[in-house]
Amino acid sequence: MELIESLLTVLMDRMTVAYRAGDASACADMFTMDAQLYSPYAPPAIGRGAIEAIHREWTDGGVPDKELKVLQTGGRMTSHGP
Repeated sequence: MELIESLLTVLMDRMTVAYRAGDASACADMFTMDAQLYSPYAPPAIGRGAIEAIHREWTDGGVPDKELKVLQTGGRMTSHGP
């Protein structure tokens, strides 16, 4: 498994646990404060607060059968900053 696929799998596993538990805050914590979420199921969510609000709707009561999987990765990983 490539590094990027491994890292994304860890992230998807964390998101799956949060979804199944109905933990909108934990879902939103995986996004930066200024993130933008575009979904075919809701209007755009701009900022972590809006992302948490939409996840609160999506995860209300927990989603015990939620699955998230990394299907394909490609490209290169780069780092920014010092």
